[in-house]
Amino acid sequence: MGDLMSWLLSFFFHGSLVGLIGYQVKLFFILPWTFLPISVSWFLFSRIVLWYMRRQHLLDVTEIFNQLNREKQLRIFKLVHLIVLLTTSIFWYCDKMIWSIGGI
Repeated sequence: MGDLMSWLLSFFFHGSLVGLIGYQVKLFFILPWTFLPISVSWFLFSRIVLWYMRRQHLLDVTEIFNQLNREKQLRIFKLVHLIVLLTTSIFWYCDKMIWSIGGI
């Protein structure tokens, strides 16, 4: 019973991580096509995205667009890694359940 509970907990945890990173990747793909004024986008990016991440409090919009491809690749790598981990966990647990039911 403890195995099932820990597996379900990790399943929902990894599922939520996949959802969060997928949402971030979606936002990074939408970012070049947003039609916000430069002043609004500069304020949002400097306040939310890179505020304390690199200790850069004053940003230029071009800096963010220069780093956009690298961030997209990083988020896609994280997403693929978590999906592979999640599917491996599902197949491992199903295989374990099948072998335990079969009595082998």
